[in-house]
Amino acid sequence: MVAIVGLGGCGKGRRAASAKASESPFPRQDVTVQSGSFTARNEKSATREVQYTVHWTEADLEIDPSKKGGMAKVRGITGELFEDGKVSATFAASEGVLNQLEKTMKVKGQVKVTSKATPDTLTCEEMDYAAKDEIIKARGKVYWTGPNGKVGPMDELWASRDLKRVATPNLFQGVR
Repeated sequence: MVAIVGLGGCGKGRRAASAKASESPFPRQDVTVQSGSFTARNEKSATREVQYTVHWTEADLEIDPSKKGGMAKVRGITGELFEDGKVSATFAASEGVLNQLEKTMKVKGQVKVTSKATPDTLTCEEMDYAAKDEIIKARGKVYWTGPNGKVGPMDELWASRDLKRVATPNLFQGVR
């Protein structure tokens, strides 16, 4: 209700009071930690199903209570991608950036994704993944290895989170 009133154009006094009420009493903090993990969940789902988990050996965390989330620069990364409550693939990378609020990750350095259901693997220099669209976007010397052989190097490939569908970005849209 306060947000609707603030957007409706009330006087300056009320708007300032609304802004102060929404500010966090805790300041933004930058913290370096050794090991840790982050789990992205589907907040729209009644069961809050897990979308992905990232583990790291070292991280620089930016914690901002006013945004109900934060950013992290992480190193020594391993993790899991989930589908229907089960691990669909595992991944590893040297370093990356996690955005807790947007549920995105950008990892780089010896990136390797391994399917749990098939013998498929994807290796590349960089990978983007967003829980929203559930597409692995691999860039830089991308190789896909499957039961019928190896393809690569390629500049960019997109894949489903279980690696069952792999294609160039322009062709991937049609198989999604």
